Amino acid sequence: MKARTLKFRKEVWPLILLALDNFSPLKGLARIHLMFFIYHYVGYIFKPNLLGPYSPELERSLRNLIEAGLVKVTLVREGNRRVRVYGLTEEGKRVAKGLLNKISSSLVELGDVLIIKGNEIIKDLENLKKYYSEKPLSLLLKRCIKEVNKEVPYHLKVEFTEDSIAFVKDLAEELGLT
Repeated sequence: MKARTLKFRKEVWPLILLALDNFSPLKGLARIHLMFFIYHYVGYIFKPNLLGPYSPELERSLRNLIEAGLVKVTLVREGNRRVRVYGLTEEGKRVAKGLLNKISSSLVELGDVLIIKGNEIIKDLENLKKYYSEKPLSLLLKRCIKEVNKEVPYHLKVEFTEDSIAFVKDLAEELGLT
């Protein structure tokens, strides 16, 4: 039987990420942005921000999922700080299970360029989530800086000058990423 090729709206990918690893929630909006910057195949476009890459598209996707009642945000206290924790509602879990079933048995078109086996996408995203969900944000940020230091990623929309490229290289060197 031939596997069918599916294409999903970008908006569903945060829902899928939150469903992986037994529906474990993720702490902080920045973590979600950095994870999708690392797993860039979904096609979100990022802009440089003061403390790392930021995607207005991803932000809208999350907001829409929250407004639709599929994603919930809980404020928790960790020591002296408050952290937003992103998880799925019961309805979000139901919808995500259906999406995961479709994805796992299909070929999936990502970013108008790639066609990948859905079960490989699920495996890659789950590994990413498991590895980075409890790691310090600085580790994710270092990984992103390392990627930018190699070459400017296509999904980072910015015009770099020679000075700004030199700055990123200096920062990568100071952080021990070279």
